[in-house]
Amino acid sequence: MKSEKNTEKVLGYEDARKKLLKIVNALESEEDVNLEESLKLWEEGNALASYCKKYLEEAQKKLEEKTKE
Repeated sequence: MKSEKNTEKVLGYEDARKKLLKIVNALESEEDVNLEESLKLWEEGNALASYCKKYLEEAQKKLEEKTKE
């Protein structure tokens, strides 16, 4: 299972988001994806979603700090 820290080291926000969208599309498609592969995709997607959420929260915090100055 890929951790959020590994995701952060390898991908920037935009790349992580693109990869997450590909995973969502693969899981939602009607193609045959076995259970094991689905679980791996879900785990990776979950790590990517957490990373993206954290990234956006930190960006929002920085913007709020800058507007208070």
